Amino acid sequence: MACPLSNDLRERVVARHEAGESIRSVTSRFDIAPSTVSKWTHQRRKTGSVGPAKFGGYRRRQLEPHRDVVHSLVAEKPHQRVRELQAELAAPGIRVSEETVRTFLHAEGLSLKKTAFATEQDRPDVARRRLQWQARQASVDPRRLVFKACGRAAGVRAATG
Repeated sequence: MACPLSNDLRERVVARHEAGESIRSVTSRFDIAPSTVSKWTHQRRKTGSVGPAKFGGYRRRQLEPHRDVVHSLVAEKPHQRVRELQAELAAPGIRVSEETVRTFLHAEGLSLKKTAFATEQDRPDVARRRLQWQARQASVDPRRLVFKACGRAAGVRAATG
């Protein structure tokens, strides 16, 4: 990130120019742009100071006016994704980016956590198939199951065993 040049340098540049030295010679001596010398000189005449203006600062969060809405939506559905929360906010006309939602949640100490189990388990078709699988598990012979080693650990096992 850029930062403003020091007040000492600004004072020396303006003093040289006001003492009668040309802008071109001041710029070559201090290795700055000619427009910089004229801006600083103009600023000194106008304000009496060559100090830099405020640099950076506080930026109001876009979702701050809708803080209660966000908190209630997160309380209702703490397992939703940021994109889903963004879509729910867009319904009443609060249009913001995903990053804005993420940043706001972080600043507020909120997080969207997944539930301990998949919500799909509540669907009847998924529940039926899970029950079928659990019933069939008892008939599977564990000796027939094959686990394939992969990655670095597989190479180690093959060399040692």
